[in-house]
Amino acid sequence: MRMNEALEEVLSSRELPAYANEAPADAKYPYAVFKTKRITSGTICQYRMTVNVWDQRDTWNRAETLADKLEKTIDHTRFEFDSGAGMIYKDTCESNVVEDKKLKKVEMTFEIRTVEE
Repeated sequence: MRMNEALEEVLSSRELPAYANEAPADAKYPYAVFKTKRITSGTICQYRMTVNVWDQRDTWNRAETLADKLEKTIDHTRFEFDSGAGMIYKDTCESNVVEDKKLKKVEMTFEIRTVEE
C-alpha cells in the first residue's frame, strides 16, 4: 500500500470519508480531501499534509466539529505503508469562506515524519 492509500485509511471515518488530492464527482458532503508535499527526503522524510474538510450547510457547526474530531483522532497517529512507517503531528486549523455561501471549508495542516527504506 502506498503512503496516500494508508493516509486515506487513517483519515477516513464512517461520518467523514477522506480522499487523496480530490474527491470523486459523486462524493456526498461532508468529506475530507488531503494533499501531501515532501519537504525533506532521505531515509527519514518530512511531509506537509493539508487537509480540507468540506461540507454543504448553512452553518459551520458540522464542518468545524468534524475537523476538530479528525484533528484529535490523527494527531500523533502512527501508520504503515509499503516502504516504511510514519507519524502525523497537528499544526494549524482555520475556517475558510468559499464563494458559494453554502459550502464550508475547514483547512488543517499537519506534519508527517516518515522512515522509508
